[in-house]
Amino acid sequence: MNKLRMSAHAWKRLSQRNITLSDLLIVIDRGQRIYRAHACFYFLGLRNLPPGVDREMERLVGTTVVVENNEIVTAYRNKHAASKIKRKRKRYCGKAFTQRRAISSSVRIAAARA
Repeated sequence: MNKLRMSAHAWKRLSQRNITLSDLLIVIDRGQRIYRAHACFYFLGLRNLPPGVDREMERLVGTTVVVENNEIVTAYRNKHAASKIKRKRKRYCGKAFTQRRAISSSVRIAAARA
């Protein structure tokens, strides 16, 4: 697996939702990987855990980690998240934020005159 970076938003959400870095690594290692909406979702369901796990691992059931461009965007808990994620579009249909270009004022004026 490639090295993953953490966004500032992800750090904030992890602390708000009481998710540790070790929890995050467990979810990424054992969770179900779903590619949707220009991102990779790691979802840890009950079926992803081996039989006879301790209470600490059962606490992580329903944890979802969102990774986009090798950066952890956010993490949250929702036991029904897999069905919600699978209903998302497979491809992102809007303009990607990284591909936006600044339009100079002369181009805007020429476009307005045409």
